[in-house]
Amino acid sequence: MQALIVALVAVVVGYAAFRFMIQKPREERPEIIVRNRKLQLEHEKKWRRLDSDRKWKLDHDAGDPVSKYIVSEENSRCGPLEGEVVEVLFRVGGIDHNFKFTLEDPDKTGKLEPVLNAPLDLEFDGSSKKKLKIKLDPDGGIAKVRVDENDKTACSFTPGAVELRFKLKPS
Repeated sequence: MQALIVALVAVVVGYAAFRFMIQKPREERPEIIVRNRKLQLEHEKKWRRLDSDRKWKLDHDAGDPVSKYIVSEENSRCGPLEGEVVEVLFRVGGIDHNFKFTLEDPDKTGKLEPVLNAPLDLEFDGSSKKKLKIKLDPDGGIAKVRVDENDKTACSFTPGAVELRFKLKPS
């Protein structure tokens, strides 16, 4: 009986050690930068297209699972805003386009990651694949940012040089 217990303990310890060794090390996720005018999205990692030119994720498989976005804009008195869904209203010619950042599990790994759902087609800006921009390359501006569909804490902007920074809070 004692030999059976020792064998079971050895199996459990061996399995735990095996799981620890095969797990990918986790990395802190760098912030996402959203710039005004041409609506440029930047990140240290590459962007990866999901279903279409309108749904994107960061190519950062070793990144920490994320529980929230923390959004700030350094030139305003607004924020930081914290939540699971961030909407950026980009105004072009009086028409608002709602870019929505959500937390999803696109690879079905059980880990939430930042995902961008865009109302307009996006493309890479340059060859590095670290910047995205609107395909039409319109002149416009970030009109508003809100978190978790809460208009009470939303930030509105007049046309100008707006730069939003999204920090990603690990879970």
